[in-house]
Amino acid sequence: MRICLAISCIGFTVSGINGLSFEQNPRFIDGVAVQRTKLLQGGDRPTPYCFSVSSTLQLPPTTNFLATQVWPSARLASFAVQKHVERHWKVCEFGCGPGLPALTAASQGCAVVATDLDEFALTLVQAAAKEQGLNVKTLRFDLINDGLDPDERALQ
Repeated sequence: MRICLAISCIGFTVSGINGLSFEQNPRFIDGVAVQRTKLLQGGDRPTPYCFSVSSTLQLPPTTNFLATQVWPSARLASFAVQKHVERHWKVCEFGCGPGLPALTAASQGCAVVATDLDEFALTLVQAAAKEQGLNVKTLRFDLINDGLDPDERALQ
């Protein structure tokens, strides 16, 4: 079975509200200050997280700042993934940005492909996956110009 997530970028970016947790001391990825953005705060068990950017000043010139933010829709999708996916599912997130839903699916044991047009967003996903010991394939993909189906090889 395969589930595909299409995350819409509607609403405002989330900066330490709606239950998301941010670190006080950022780390750096490719010279850009990033913070861990956790799905849940507190609790006894580990929670998936992604990296998000809080300033446009250090971003590479070709990076879309909006692709480095955790949107409310991504947080809701992550909760749905956490509750409903099964280990044997293959998950593809389109327009992943920092990839919180993709990383959440990987933490549940799913085979995951995270796609985005923005290369730096994919770098954020790869760094978060590596740090958490998760297996997430990333693929640069333009939904408008590349068609509706990402490279089938990435899903295998």
